[in-house]
Amino acid sequence: MIRRVAAYVRRSNADSHLDNQRPGIEALCRDRDYTIVNWYEETISGAAKRRPVFEQMLADARSRKFDALVVWSVDRFSRGGAGSCFAALGQIDAAGVDFISVKENYLDTSGPFRDVLLAFAATVARMERDRLIERTKAGLARARAQGRVGGRPRNHLPLVEAALKLLHEGASYDDVRKKYGVAASTLRRYRAALRANAV
Repeated sequence: MIRRVAAYVRRSNADSHLDNQRPGIEALCRDRDYTIVNWYEETISGAAKRRPVFEQMLADARSRKFDALVVWSVDRFSRGGAGSCFAALGQIDAAGVDFISVKENYLDTSGPFRDVLLAFAATVARMERDRLIERTKAGLARARAQGRVGGRPRNHLPLVEAALKLLHEGASYDDVRKKYGVAASTLRRYRAALRANAV
């Protein structure tokens, strides 16, 4: 049974306040008799590579410091499209924590449609990962043909693809380097090449 919840709110540097997010979250928690044990408030640009508060929230979810995470809306929770959102949702669920969105009331894994929602989320996330890999391969092939990326052995490419996928899912450059041994400078070069040759 849910009793302890955490709330995650985010605003960009351009936003002036969190007025819309806080009252909506508080009202939902009051209606459901939830106790908010922690507020995770992040002020960060939409273009930022890392979200330290978000990463701390995920770490606390894994430590089961709360039973559910409540957000105002998906666009406050995730900035990277459906795949990124559902990948993060998968991490929350793997920690045994429910996810509840105030604005998207269908996004509530504490309810009877939890399994359906999570199956759908996993499918969308997988489809987006597959599309990312396809775009990466096509973009790198064009970049190589145009001489924009060069020099690395062919067996390096699968590592780069896996590393770019992990970055797309919200990992930091440092996390990716530790896992795959691909330097941040290399990943930035590939990303630049992909942007220049976007499909």
